[in-house]
Amino acid sequence: MLALSINSLIEEANLADPDQKRLAGNIGDIESMLKPEHLVKLEQRLGDVAFAFLAFAPKADAAVRQYVEEGTLASDAGPHILALFTLASDAASPVELDDEAFANWLDLDMAEQPAYRLVRLLFEPGPVPPLPGIAFFARLSEPCEVVYFDLGSLDDAAMVRERLRALFALADDAVRSSKGMEQFANTLAVAAERRQFQPVRTGRVSIRQWLIRGARFVSERAGDIVAVLGLVV
Repeated sequence: MLALSINSLIEEANLADPDQKRLAGNIGDIESMLKPEHLVKLEQRLGDVAFAFLAFAPKADAAVRQYVEEGTLASDAGPHILALFTLASDAASPVELDDEAFANWLDLDMAEQPAYRLVRLLFEPGPVPPLPGIAFFARLSEPCEVVYFDLGSLDDAAMVRERLRALFALADDAVRSSKGMEQFANTLAVAAERRQFQPVRTGRVSIRQWLIRGARFVSERAGDIVAVLGLVV
């Protein structure tokens, strides 16, 4: 399975517009890369898609890491969910996910783990849920509610895969049944509660600001926020 930087996906989506100048001239300018209009272009290119952020510490959450390395995340997420996570290397070009993909972060303290910081940015100043988990949200370009599910009770990659397939199926249905995506979070959360998955919900969060702050933190640790290349991209 291949992963690609979210920045590269944004750039590709904007370069599809012949009037758009290349965005990567100053790739270090994360805020410029993540302008609202650039994110809108990506959303338009992807179509009817919501987003998921799979949060895990590579060493502490070995079952989730093994699941990712086994390479079914893209197909499990399906055609209506773009799955994101943090990678311990630059992924401006497609990167193969193998046992070296997270090696540089295995010995980081928990407070320095990029995924942990990104989850904190979504939930603070409220209570921060534990890792591992997965967060779903409808948009990148505008504030929206986040729905988070704890994956900490799952002991191996097979259990992680089973739970994520169930959650992705609920999210897929929420995308297809939510007019304009306004009701995505509520539709997903209600359906999940019926399955007794116990979601944790935020208020409206600026996903753009989350991406900017998260991307800076990740890049300072020689990593990247990536998407899996599969049915969606």
